[in-house]
Formats: sequence, structure tokens, C-alpha cells
Amino acid sequence: MRKGISPFVSAAIYTGLIIATIVLVVQVAMPIIEKMKDVAAVDQAKDMLTVLNKYIQDVASEGKGSTRLVQIQTKRGTLAVVNESDKIEFAIDTAAAIVSPRTKQRIGVLTLAANCEVDVRSNDTHYMMENSHLNLSFLRYDKNDSNPHLINISNLTTMFYLEDESAHFDGVIDLEIDGKSVINGTGYTEVSETGSDLPTGVFIAHINSTSQSIGYDLYFTLESEGDYLTVEVQNYRTL
Repeated sequence: MRKGISPFVSAAIYTGLIIATIVLVVQVAMPIIEKMKDVAAVDQAKDMLTVLNKYIQDVASEGKGSTRLVQIQTKRGTLAVVNESDKIEFAIDTAAAIVSPRTKQRIGVLTLAANCEVDVRSNDTHYMMENSHLNLSFLRYDKNDSNPHLINISNLTTMFYLEDESAHFDGVIDLEIDGKSVINGTGYTEVSETGSDLPTGVFIAHINSTSQSIGYDLYFTLESEGDYLTVEVQNYRTL
């Protein structure tokens, strides 16, 4: 004799399956929905900043006493006025692929950037590179073909500050090429680009060591969000 399944048990099983299906759909769909909301927030911010830029230009062209009333609203992300660089910044932490990591896109007066936090500056004597983890300073030697500067590799880095540890790294740079130590040479230094919110910062020392009959370029690269400095020898040549 075969026994049938109780209608109450059957209903409970079906209910359990329906609930499990709903939970699965919600778990899969929610990240997609959040990304769509982030994309919409970025599009809204782009439109708002474009309109705001037009108002600023209109007020500037009309002269003293000119005003505009502007409504600013952001449901996601943060909006800030950066006085140091004279710009308005919208920032959002998202997993949506709006811009490729460590890249910048220029759209009219707007710049879209993702994972770009390196600042590179200079003064008469130094180049400075900084991200959220490291603060670096290098000696500046401008190019002078008639009277090239004497460069000591060990002294190129004048500051190496670890932000996370609130401490200075006091090590020196030792370089060997083909088993030979290289310390002094003549040449000049430069950076690939200066500015703020860059994907990377690159300091370059162009060096000729006539005593060893070699030349090379020394690249110091600081990545956005990186807690390390990459040092590479490129363009090795014999003199």
C-alpha cells in the first residue's frame, strides 16, 4: 500500500522552495541594482556639474554683483569644493565599471577618474610625489647639456615618509649593473607629469657614468593606493 504526501507537507515544501528562490534572486540582483544606482548618480553629477560650470561662467562674464541660484542635490556620493586646486569634486565609492581603474577621461570641462590619487608637484630644488600611503621628495636637476649636473644616486631621495606608520624611511639606494656598483654620474632629473589626482607619479633620473662608460635612466614609480615605490633601470647603454 502506497502512502501519499500530506497536502500540508506538500504546501510547506513548495513554500520553502519559493522562499529560497526569492532569496537567491535578491542576492544576485542587489549588487546589479546598486551598480545601476551608482551609474545613475554619476550621470546626475555630470549633468549637475556641467550646468554649474555654465552658471559660473555666466556670473564671471557679467561682473560684480551678478548672482545665480543653483540647486545641488546628490543622493549618493559626496560633493566638495577643493580650494587648493580651484575645482569641485564629486566622489563615489562604487564597484560599477564607470571608468577603468587608474585612468582619467576628459569630457568637456569634466574629468572622470578612477583610483587616481597621486599628486606630483615641484619647486626650484625638488620634485614631490604623494599618495595616501607614501610622501616622497627627490632632488631636481634641470637639463643642462653644456654643464650637466653631478648626480649621486644614494642622495636622490631626500624624503621617504610612510603615512601608515607615521615614520620616515632612512635607507639609501644602492644600484648594481653587471655586478658593478653605480653611484655617481652626470645628467638631469624630471617627472613625467605634474598635477593632482594622477593614476601614477613617475620621477626619472637620466644618468651617464663616464668612469664606467655606461648610461641609463632610473625610473621611480608611485602607483595610486600603493604602499610601495617601484624602481627600474631602463634604456641601459654603453658610452
